[in-house]
Amino acid sequence: MSGLPLPLGFLLNFFVALLIIRGIYYPVRRSKEYVFTFLTLNTGVFLISSLLGGVDLSAWALALACLPFSRCFATARIPFRCAR
Repeated sequence: MSGLPLPLGFLLNFFVALLIIRGIYYPVRRSKEYVFTFLTLNTGVFLISSLLGGVDLSAWALALACLPFSRCFATARIPFRCAR
């Protein structure tokens, strides 16, 4: 989304995430419990990736290395295995 301004890219990303959640996750699980969590994580990843678009590769590597750990600590209720 490098050619789009940040607000337009955010709206496009948000609507695509809603489409995926409503089209894939919700019909299978029928649970609204984690929809907010999915949208929040999607928004965070989008903002980090779009704001680091003009930064060199070392900052990208640091940000991408921190994402799995933030998911492990921020979403303690969701049952999944964290790589340790």
